[in-house]
Amino acid sequence: MRSDQTRARLEAELGALAAERSRLLWLAAAPDGRDAADQAERALREFDIDQVDMRMRRLGDRLRAASKPRPAVKNDGTVREGAVVLLDFGDGDAERYVVGSLAELDEDVNAVTPTSPLGRALLGTARGSTVRYRTPAGERSVVVVGVGDSAEDPLARDRESLAS
Repeated sequence: MRSDQTRARLEAELGALAAERSRLLWLAAAPDGRDAADQAERALREFDIDQVDMRMRRLGDRLRAASKPRPAVKNDGTVREGAVVLLDFGDGDAERYVVGSLAELDEDVNAVTPTSPLGRALLGTARGSTVRYRTPAGERSVVVVGVGDSAEDPLARDRESLAS
């Protein structure tokens, strides 16, 4: 996880889902009539329970995956999972993104998942690369302006080399 705040948010959602699941199970256990409307309502309750269970499993998986320690690897300037990248989408303004799982990121961080079309295209590239990727609206390109560790400014390395 990138922050305790993100973990707390996911754990709170998991707690709220557990409460909702208990409520749905209580409703499902209530006796109902035998007409079609009662049977339809019962089927909807079961569907809702399945949806809550599925979301709870996903959140649990995310929390467990994010809790596994990752080896600290200093970024060598290559885009990899966990890297901070500055991207120019053609408007001249560089936007900061973290390449990683959404479960690991804070709410206020721009993210690109490594399995998305842009994420797959970025992995393995370096500063100065022009990357092409497909979107539903067609092919797009982006320029990698900077690459850094998750803890560092992507342009820090460039500033250091200019200062010396």
